[in-house]
Amino acid sequence: MKDDAPHGMGQTAGRRRRAAPLQIVEAPQSPPPRLVKPARAKRRHRLALTSFILLVAAPITAVFVYLYGCAADQYASYSAFSVRKQDFNTAMSLFGGLTNLSSGASDIEVIHEFIQSQDLVKKLDAELDLRKRFSLRQKSDPVFGLIPDASTEELVRYWNRMVSPQLNSSNGILSLETHAFSPQDAQDINTAILRESSDLVEHLSQIAQEDAIRQARDELTLATARLKTARIALATFRKQERIIDPNADYQSQMGLMAQLQQSLAEVLIERDLLEGTPDKDPRKANADRKIAAIRNRIEAERKQVASDGDSERSKQLYSTVGIYEGLLVDQEFAEKTYTSALSAVDEAQAEAKRKSRYLAVHILPGIAQTPEYPRRVILGTMFSVLAFFTWVLLILVAYSLRDRR
Repeated sequence: MKDDAPHGMGQTAGRRRRAAPLQIVEAPQSPPPRLVKPARAKRRHRLALTSFILLVAAPITAVFVYLYGCAADQYASYSAFSVRKQDFNTAMSLFGGLTNLSSGASDIEVIHEFIQSQDLVKKLDAELDLRKRFSLRQKSDPVFGLIPDASTEELVRYWNRMVSPQLNSSNGILSLETHAFSPQDAQDINTAILRESSDLVEHLSQIAQEDAIRQARDELTLATARLKTARIALATFRKQERIIDPNADYQSQMGLMAQLQQSLAEVLIERDLLEGTPDKDPRKANADRKIAAIRNRIEAERKQVASDGDSERSKQLYSTVGIYEGLLVDQEFAEKTYTSALSAVDEAQAEAKRKSRYLAVHILPGIAQTPEYPRRVILGTMFSVLAFFTWVLLILVAYSLRDRR
């Protein structure tokens, strides 16, 4: 029994394994492929391509064709200069007069504005015939050339395109670049600008010198009038007081009083020496009379020096001396002022003979060998970038409006 059970179980398991059916899994069938239609250009695509050709490709091509086929070559001439000045301290110590004959660092700024001014353009047009020089290539190059019958305002605007002054405020140097259709014209224009600028600097210097001389002469006139007034006042005082130098009279008066004081001291000593003698001694009476007389004289002299009386001899001598010293100080001040003003006039006239302000040219105008303008690559590239981004912006705006519908 024990041997049959396992055998029977093995047979049963074998039958089960043989009885298991074989399952075949079929793969799912994919749907039949659909045919994709070929891509076709829509209307918006054609409009975008057309706009690109009209707004980008065609203008860029036209610009490069014009720059390399029609635009005339331009030559440049360079120079650099600054305004130098000489400082002269012609000081008037009392009147605070001339300290500097030049205006300061703003001179180069004046020249910078003058180069771009209409006055300079008119002068150089009359001298160099700028309209003719700038319109040499106008027929073949109407964009960069000047029309022959241009007005003054149009000529000034074109001038500022062809002439480029660059001011360096840190060191006061002005760099000048002039363009023209020939190297000689560019150099001639640059040289003429330097000459006119130098003339303007000299003119400004001359005006400053004339102002300095006129100011010094005006101050000399005032100083002369003040000196005359002080001398007349002193002479009138002497005439009224009938005295030349009150200080001398005052000193003599003080000397007389000092002598009287010394005499009084001597008599008092003599009187003290007679104390042991009898009272009826005539020497005592004589000494007493001397003492009284000297004291009376001292008192009279004191009244003459300082008294409130109205007589000529009783005037206050110290008050007279005070008035005289005040007039004397006014005269001395007027004399010093006159001397300083006269010296300032001489110095101003001496400096007017010298050139206190001048144009210092650091780089002379040169003549070009090869044309530098117009910058064809830079201009073409800038126009291309601008045209492309303009077209992109228009396309984005158009698609945005389309999506809102």
